[in-house]
Amino acid sequence: MKKILHPTDFSTHSIDVLHYALELAKKFEAKLIVAHAFGRPEFASDGTPKPIDQAGEMLEVLTNFVNSHKAKKYQSIEIEYIVEVGFPPETILDIVANEGISLVVMGMASKDDIAKKLFGSVARKVLKRVDCPILLIPTNFRYKKPNKIAYATNFLFKDISALSALEKWASIFGAKIHCLHLAEFDEEIAAAKANMAILEAGFKNARITDFEVVKGQLVTDTAAYLEKENIEMVAMLSRKRNLLQRIVEGSNAQQMAKQTSVPLLVLKGDVFAPTKWETVVDEVEIPLWERD
Repeated sequence: MKKILHPTDFSTHSIDVLHYALELAKKFEAKLIVAHAFGRPEFASDGTPKPIDQAGEMLEVLTNFVNSHKAKKYQSIEIEYIVEVGFPPETILDIVANEGISLVVMGMASKDDIAKKLFGSVARKVLKRVDCPILLIPTNFRYKKPNKIAYATNFLFKDISALSALEKWASIFGAKIHCLHLAEFDEEIAAAKANMAILEAGFKNARITDFEVVKGQLVTDTAAYLEKENIEMVAMLSRKRNLLQRIVEGSNAQQMAKQTSVPLLVLKGDVFAPTKWETVVDEVEIPLWERD
């Protein structure tokens, strides 16, 4: 991981998100880019825009904001500041493309308004279109080292890339990984357990310790599992028909969003892109990565 982008709006919540971004930059020895986008520029009396003056003023505000909340232990981190005139989603996407960003760290809205504000505005637009992993931090979540990371699998071939990436996160934080699949219907359980057993045979190690199929409703039982196991971060692929898409696009969005209380890592980008294979296993029940 070389570059981390943290877009900020100077809100109280953004201070907590900044601390998380700084900690990740320190752990991964990455450059941190802190960015702020503001809307249409003010106009002078003759009708001409004044974006340069405003951008300069906002750059100073941004720099002071970060420095006032940056602890001494983060002094060695290389930080770049970017201020753009424009709308936040488009600005964030442009920076990701132009700067070769490895990870975006953003804040969620408060739980009560998250479905409307997060999935209906900036973060939803970024989440839908960004081409790199994105970490969403819920309101009032103060940084703490994640000791348990849950990975929600739908038995896709790209679980290989995802679990490999998460192993590095787990190694850096000294965390354990729980591999989870939620089966909503009884008829799904047998096949899900067979697939999970194959994943376990290929990946179980000191970092990936638990492989579980949980029966229940998408929203309530996923949240209950996270609470029961004291999960401190959730990771999932962004792909059609997977858990994330069902949460974001489905009718359970508001219910699930209200129960979101831990950071959500959405794995996106070329390395996590879908392949021609729909699932990790097929009728032969042999992992694809072990086939001739």
